[in-house]
Formats: sequence, C-alpha cells, structure tokens
Amino acid sequence: MTLLAPWTALAAGLIAFPALLLLYFLKLRRLPRRVPSTLLWMKSIEDLQVNAPFQRLRWSLLLLLQALIVLAIVLALGRPVIEAAGTGSSRHILLIDVSASMSARDVDRAGRSRLDAARDEALRLVDRLAGSERPAAIMVIAFASTARVIAPFGATIGEVRDAIRTLDATDESADLAAGLRLADAFAAAAAADEQDLPEVTLFSDGGVGEGSRRASAVSRLPADPDAPNAGRGTFSSPLTVRASAFHFVRVGPDAEADVNNVGITSLAARRDPDDPVFVDVLARFVNASRLPVEAPVVVMIDGRVGTAVSVSIPGANDETPGEAVRTFRVDLPEGGLLTVQVRRPDALASDDQASISLAPPRRPRIAVITGESGIDPYLRGVLEALEPEQLVVSSQEPPRAADGSPAGAGFDLVVYDGFDPAGASGGVFGAAVGTPSIDIALAGFPAPALVLAAGLPGASFTPAALPSGGQRPPAERFISWDRTHPFLRHVELDDVIHAPAGSFDIDEDFTDRIEVLARGPSGPAIIAVRAGERRHVATTFRLIDSNWPARVSVLVFLQNLLDAAPRLRHGSEGVSFRPGETLAVTPLPGASRVRVTGLTAADLPVEGHGRLTLPTPSRVGVAMVEGVEPPFDRLAINLADAGETDIRPVESLRVNAERIRAGSAGEVTPRELWPWLAAVALTLLVIEWLVYARRVRV
Repeated sequence: MTLLAPWTALAAGLIAFPALLLLYFLKLRRLPRRVPSTLLWMKSIEDLQVNAPFQRLRWSLLLLLQALIVLAIVLALGRPVIEAAGTGSSRHILLIDVSASMSARDVDRAGRSRLDAARDEALRLVDRLAGSERPAAIMVIAFASTARVIAPFGATIGEVRDAIRTLDATDESADLAAGLRLADAFAAAAAADEQDLPEVTLFSDGGVGEGSRRASAVSRLPADPDAPNAGRGTFSSPLTVRASAFHFVRVGPDAEADVNNVGITSLAARRDPDDPVFVDVLARFVNASRLPVEAPVVVMIDGRVGTAVSVSIPGANDETPGEAVRTFRVDLPEGGLLTVQVRRPDALASDDQASISLAPPRRPRIAVITGESGIDPYLRGVLEALEPEQLVVSSQEPPRAADGSPAGAGFDLVVYDGFDPAGASGGVFGAAVGTPSIDIALAGFPAPALVLAAGLPGASFTPAALPSGGQRPPAERFISWDRTHPFLRHVELDDVIHAPAGSFDIDEDFTDRIEVLARGPSGPAIIAVRAGERRHVATTFRLIDSNWPARVSVLVFLQNLLDAAPRLRHGSEGVSFRPGETLAVTPLPGASRVRVTGLTAADLPVEGHGRLTLPTPSRVGVAMVEGVEPPFDRLAINLADAGETDIRPVESLRVNAERIRAGSAGEVTPRELWPWLAAVALTLLVIEWLVYARRVRV
C-alpha cells in the first residue's frame, strides 16, 4: 500500500492523536463539597484518578474506538492506494504514444526522452507477462496522428521486444482516439470469437490530443470538474475501448515538477496586397513553464538572419499555458524560405523552429479569345495596364500546352471578347450546354473566364434586336450592384454607361450556382457562375460598347478577378504543412517526374494532369521538391501544435467514462482506498456512540 498524500496524513496524525490522549489525561476541575459518606462515591474517585494528569491510562473501550476512528480518518487523508490485481486476460494490447511531446528530454538528468522511458516501461511489462504462469498473447500498437500495429498477437516475445526497442519517435500530434479505435477493432474480433477481452495498457505522457489537459488548455475550454488539471481536452464523443481492464502508465517528470519548453505553435505569412515586395508574418508562441520567459527569436530568410527580437511570454497557469503573439514585416522581393526560430535550450527541440515557403510575387497570365474582328483596343489597353506576365491573343480557343493539357491551363484569366464559348460555333462549353450539371459543363476548362456579351452554362445569352440602320443598342446605367461581393469590392458603377448586346436567361435549376453581381434596367448585366473554387463571370456588353475603360473601376474589377485566381491566390500566401499531413502538389506542365529530397526521398512519375501525392513526412523540417512551381518546391513541415508544445505532465485520463490514474508497468493501475476508510470511520463512530449511550444508561 502507498500513500499519495503522506505529509497530509502525518500532519493530521500529529494533531489528532495527541488531542485525543489529552482528553483522557486532563484533570477536570471540581468544587469541594461536604458529604456524610464516600461509600457511594467510589465511581467518582475512580473518575478523579483517571482525569488526573500523568496517570497510567486504564483500559477503555471508548478510547480504543476513538483511536481507531482517528486512525481511519488520518489514513483516508493520506489517500492510500493498492495495486489492483490484473484480470487474468490471456490477451494484452500495449498502446505506445510516439507523438512529438514524447521526444521531450526531461525524464532524468541524463537527458533520456519520454519515449525512452516508455520503451523501458513497456519492456518491463512484457517481461512480467512472459514470466507469468499463464503467458499472454501481446499486441503492440504505436500511435501519433494515426495508429499502426507494430507487433500482432501472433508475435513471439522476442519479436515483441524487438518491435518495442526499434520504435521511433515522430513529430506528429497525438490522437489517442485513433489508437483506441484500432485496439477496439481487435477486441471486437475477440468478442465475436468468444475469446477473452484484452487488457489495454497505455504508455504516454498524457498529452494524447483530445481528452487531455493540454488540449483543453490550448482550446480555452474548462477542465473536467471532477479532476482539474487531469485531462487536456474535450471529445466530440467519449473515449471508449472494449477491454477487460484499461491501465495508464505515465512517463515523464513528476506531476509537481515544472517543465521547460517554449515553442512556435502557429506561423502564417502573406504578401502585402498593396506592395507585394513586403511579407507580413504572424507567429504564436506558447510557454509550458510556470515561470515567464524572455525568449530570443530570430527571423531568417533562406538561412540568413533578417530580424532578431526578444519575445516576452507569460508563465502557464492551472488552466492554460502562457501565450504570446508577435508580428514581423519582412522585405522579400523574391521567393524564399522564411524561418522563425526560438534560440533557447528547452526539453523539446521540434517546436523551436517553424518555416514557411513563399513564392515570388506573381504577375498574371491572361489569354484573350476574340472573334474575327480582333481584340478590342480598349480591352487590350486595360489588360496591359495590369502588367501581366503573359498576354496571349487568339481567334480560336485558349492555347494548349505542349503536353496536351486542357485549353486554358496555366492562365489566370481567359477573356472571351466577341467569341461565344457556349454558342453553336463550338468552344470549350459548346458540347456541354444544356446538360444537367454546370460542373460537367465547365470540367474541361481549368482557368477562370470573363465572357463579354455572351452566356455561360446555366445562363444562356439572347442577343438583342439591333435598331434599324445599324445603330448601336441603346445605352443604360446600372441600377444596383452587390458591393459586398469580392469581385465588386471597391468598384463604383454609378457613372458607368453600357449598351447591352443582349440579355441573360438564367435556368431555374441553377439559381443556387449563379450570382447576379449587377443589374440594369433590362435585367442582370453582370453574373458569376461558381465552379468549384473558381467563378466564371459574364457580362451583357463588351467594353468597347461602354465608357468603363475610361474609369479606374474597371482595373479594380479585373484585379479582383485575378485576386481570386487559384495560382495567384496561393502564391501570395506562405505554404507549410504538419507532420502526418498529406502532401499534394501539381507538377509543372511538361514535367515527367517529381523528385523529393530532404525529409524523405522519392522519385515519382507524372501521369495525367492531376495533382500528385507525395510521401507523408513524420518529422519536422524542409522537403525539397523538383518538378513543381514555387512555393511547393520547398515544403516546410512544422509541428504547430500547442497541445504538443504544452508538455506539462498529466496524472490521469478519462476512458470508458472512468478516471484512470497513472500507474507503472510493473504494477498495474493503483486503486484508492480512502472511500473504504471513510466508511470504516463512520461505522466505528456509530459503534462508539452506542457504547457511550449504554454506559450513560447504566
């Protein structure tokens, strides 16, 4: 038996037992009285002798009962525990946490990691099970963001030991639910075969994602009212697993010990839309220690130090870790790898640095498809004012890449001027108009489109009857427009006059996919059709039939369209990933292979024109990728998990609606005895009262 609060029990005993004895030692003060005889006062004389100080205590049943009551209460205050016996199951599942926090080197002064301690504890349990009279089948499951079996039930003891010894750490986030789901699947199979349910033993520091204290701290959610500081988060559904018993073996420093770790839990970077040469960086820092920290932080570009600052981070409290947010502004005219680094020694190294990859400021690639009359000179002037990287004019469909990729691939905007892409003349939409799906109609067109004086799938265009004499259609003004729409942000149409060449007939089946951006007296004048992450825009007029080219708002409108282009939008923001996250990239047009070096090595062939999935990294760092455009040529992998940075120890978890306290591998989960001792004290108190009442009656 072990006392969880021995000092509390000792203090209570030093106070209670002397107080009880003093009640029997103290001499009562009585007034003298004259009586004719003392024969009938013998009992009073005995009482006087008992209450005289420094006299030998006489046997008293009441004293014995009261001493036992005090002893039971004192022991209950000390919170005694005993090691519960195992269930005797013939099957055992060992769940070993290999997430990022298990790499913290704070187990002892020798610098052993928590995973090293978990391996040792797991091997102790394996040795104990192997030496028992009834050897058990053992399965080992390693989990971080995902779970995997590293030793099945059929493995020999030697294979189980080897699997545990060779277990590697990861920098992934912990998800105990994933490990329990895998263990539960094997338990369900055992139940279906009418076999014993397995005993499940978890080896972890307690930072196991949802359901642990660190997760609740970083998410600002209240802790479990039954056990403050004992669980780190909340679950969308309770943690459950079918098992004959569940044990929690905690590794790491003592629960009362302070920890030393500061990490970067979030990093974001975005180019200034007004001046793309500058990059705005936001970093979030978390301090797991109870003491405030002044952390030296440097910002580097491609390994060169650009900025060095000191960041003040408050200490952690019982509810949350300390947190600080800092912004930086970096001059980055070209692309590069931006890194923020905390330069101070602590227990966990994988969260001391975070990187993000940025592409150079991108200029748009624009294609213009015209009719036989050629490009509108006003339109050309407006598009050239946008300073595009490429401006291609064609009288047919958008140019195709040399590798045969779809028409329009590689362009950020395709403008149709005097060319009806959905008309009888064919075009990219021609074969799909009238089909029941806009997605099918636009599937072969990978670039956003601006269609002037023509329709789109779901919104056919009916040309207006021209006035006699070959005159232009009558001009009109806009009567309303959606100023909240991203395409019309900061766009003023009050003084814009246009002559519509026709009108839109919007299909009622597609009203949920078509947005009316602006209206004129004759109906919708500018519309947008949503197709995945793109929006295609159509107008009832050509620019040459309006005064819009002479207004600044047309440049703002076109720039808004380009801001929504996927290639340009992705290029203005930094790119980073987390360990265990799927990496998908788009190969360069014409690339036959994509090669990955750095964190992982791969040489993948390019098949088709879709996205390519790269090997999933489990550690932090930078992977170099050949055959893709920046910023995906350098993939930054960051821990970026406040739950893993907050490495404070956890003493219990709630599994199967039961609070599971931490134990050790040689001794299964301890069971507290104070409720039983409290019941014993109450029973003795009732007996003592009955004895006292009987003596009074006598």
